[in-house]
Amino acid sequence: GGQGGMMNHRRSQEDIPRISDEERARLELVAMVSSKLQADYDRYTRNSQEEFDLYQAKQADLEDTRVCIDQAITALQDEKSNLLAIMQQLDATQQEVTAVLDARSKEPLPDVEQLVVASDPMAQQLLGAVAHVKAIEDVLYHLDQALYGGAMDTEEFLRLTLRLSREQFFAKELINRILARRRQLGVC
Repeated sequence: GGQGGMMNHRRSQEDIPRISDEERARLELVAMVSSKLQADYDRYTRNSQEEFDLYQAKQADLEDTRVCIDQAITALQDEKSNLLAIMQQLDATQQEVTAVLDARSKEPLPDVEQLVVASDPMAQQLLGAVAHVKAIEDVLYHLDQALYGGAMDTEEFLRLTLRLSREQFFAKELINRILARRRQLGVC
């Protein structure tokens, strides 16, 4: 019995195939290549996931941008509609103004004296005095132009300027007295 047990042990060791050095080197090479391939695969998977995440983020940004662009387009279309409505109103108003101007152009022009009407005799006197002062200012201006243009001699210029200046002074004094009297009466 004791030898048979040993025999079984020898046989079982003999039954186990032995790996040759060449086979062991081949297995180590396969293990190294497998490890290298696994590392490359892991790196590729990581890079692909990063690229995919980046693509997803860009896609989300593009979608947000598209939404903003759509909102801007809608706002611009609304603005365009508003502007078109304003243009239609302006066209209608322009037609109305043109019609009124055409009707007015057929009417005779009113006399300037009829356009400005004083509310009372004192206001009428004030209006006349102011108009007289403005007329004198116009004449004095043209006298200056005539003098500097050589159309008038100095003696004539001084004589007319003295007379008109005196008239202007009295007209302005009249304006001041009328305004003072109107203030006393409480009339503006």
